[in-house]
Amino acid sequence: MRYVLFIILLFSGAALHAQGTVLLKIIPADKDTSFLTKDFSYKRNFPDTLSRTIEMKRLLSRLYKQGFLEATFTGFKSDSNRLFATLYTGKQWEWASIRNGNADDLILDRIGFRERLYSGKPFSSEEVSALLNELLTYCENNGYPFAAVRIDSLKVQDQQLSAKIFVNKNKLITIDSIDVKGDAKISNKYLSNYLGLRLPAVYQEDVIKKVTSRLSELPF
Repeated sequence: MRYVLFIILLFSGAALHAQGTVLLKIIPADKDTSFLTKDFSYKRNFPDTLSRTIEMKRLLSRLYKQGFLEATFTGFKSDSNRLFATLYTGKQWEWASIRNGNADDLILDRIGFRERLYSGKPFSSEEVSALLNELLTYCENNGYPFAAVRIDSLKVQDQQLSAKIFVNKNKLITIDSIDVKGDAKISNKYLSNYLGLRLPAVYQEDVIKKVTSRLSELPF
């Protein structure tokens, strides 16, 4: 039985290989064909059906990121090795506004946030993630390594989104001294200058991350 099973699998693999490439044709339900050739082009030839499915999911992900939150495949037809998929795109959602909830105006100014940059602009999940990351990075490098940021008070009206930015800085962390363990003859002043720490100083994430590599460069 083991040899018979091996022969069956061998022929099955040969049959899959013999099929060659599988094809994909996406038909827009509510857009013209140029929409998928210019702004959201996609691959059409694949070595197997799994690769084709991954490409369809990738296209939906790209649409979501650009504000087409209702995008979905509504129908499928197959002909030999070709799949015809009908795509409903929907309208592109926009920001009505992103406003300050409780964040310090200084922090928002330092990262270049302006409410007008979002008003009436297409919704983009990547832009929102980038904004939150900038806020968090600024806090981490200015004494607040345990800060938390979020988008809240989300409202939806006429396919427009409005939201507010909230920042919880938590406790201010400072570094007042360096404690050297072992018998290395090195002054704290030299070490702090070498590591880029002007003590006393507020916690800076980008500086702390470099401490290990900087110490490994010392000859002692």
